Amino acid sequence: MRWAHRRCYWWLSLLTITATTAAVDARLIRAWSAADLWKEADLVVVATVKTSTRDDLQSKLANPNPPLWVPVRTTFDVLAVAQGKLESKTLTLRHFRLKNPRQIPPNAPGFVHFNSTQRSEYLLFLKRSGDHWEALTGQWDPEYAVKELRHYQSGPPPGDRDP
Repeated sequence: MRWAHRRCYWWLSLLTITATTAAVDARLIRAWSAADLWKEADLVVVATVKTSTRDDLQSKLANPNPPLWVPVRTTFDVLAVAQGKLESKTLTLRHFRLKNPRQIPPNAPGFVHFNSTQRSEYLLFLKRSGDHWEALTGQWDPEYAVKELRHYQSGPPPGDRDP
């Protein structure tokens, strides 16, 4: 009797492990700490988007899937250089974005999308790649090297103040 229970538990355990791992579909992503970003970046800047247009950049991605994403060239106005050297007040970042942001494939890259009509400020951790800049974290997951800066106000909103 005791042997039958152990055998039942063994099969139940095997079934549980098989059922839970068969549904997992993932890829490895490096966990970038703030220290890693600052240490490995060639250039760290605070910048706003000037223009963002399609590019003729050839795909360097490990599993390129051109029907799903397009190359982009985004030009930034640099507000401040926090690390590294930059000769001009603008820089060009080459990256990719999803062709249709509503159709995200499984294990999709962490692409970034910039809206040139908004004047958002970004903290960019960049590396030099030939004649252009790219995200430190690479073309596949640039979202980890691009941080949108948000300005917060302390206290009540201006209209709610007592006289």
